[in-house]
Amino acid sequence: MEEREQVSNEALFIAFIINLHATTMIALGKMASPLTQKIERNLEQARFTIDLLGMLEAKTAGNRTEEESRALKTVLTELRLNYVDELEKDKQVDKDKQAGKDEQAGSDGRPGKDEQAEKHDDEKKEA
Repeated sequence: MEEREQVSNEALFIAFIINLHATTMIALGKMASPLTQKIERNLEQARFTIDLLGMLEAKTAGNRTEEESRALKTVLTELRLNYVDELEKDKQVDKDKQAGKDEQAGSDGRPGKDEQAEKHDDEKKEA
């Protein structure tokens, strides 16, 4: 392979990785979509692209330049950490929602604060 062609292929490979990185960051909700200028989170799409990059890493092992390997490893590490961060955010939101339900219903099975206040108001009206 000609040296010029090898340099061109290396640049194209890195550009491809960078493109997938940007696409995944948009899917993770870390960047606004260039089409809508809005944050549009899609963790399923993000996971797919991360898996695609992982497959690319496995299939091109031993066939990449040092720079290509470094770029791919850096991108994969950053995307995986951001993906885990987004999953943790979802877990926290679910916990917060559950805590709100528990507070309303009373975590010990008794009526929550709102229900107690309504009952107290009803008792005053009856008296």
